[in-house]
Amino acid sequence: MLPVSIARLWLKKKDTGLFTPGNDSVIIAGVATQALETIEDLPGVRCYAPLGGGSGVCGAFIVAKGIDPSIEV
Repeated sequence: MLPVSIARLWLKKKDTGLFTPGNDSVIIAGVATQALETIEDLPGVRCYAPLGGGSGVCGAFIVAKGIDPSIEV
C-alpha cells in the first residue's frame, strides 16, 4: 500500500511509529472483546458487521467462530 509506505518513511524521520488498527493484534483483541459483549447483549441479532479500518470485523469474526464454528462469515 503506497500511502502506508510513504507514511512509514515520514514517521521514521520523525522518530515515531505508525499505528494501523486493521492489522494490530492488540487492537483486534480489544475489539473482539467489544464484539463479544455486543453479541451477548443482543442475542437475537442475526447479522453483526462493524465498519471501519478492519479491526472490528476481524474481532467479530474471531468471536463468532469461537462461539459457533459453523457460523459463516
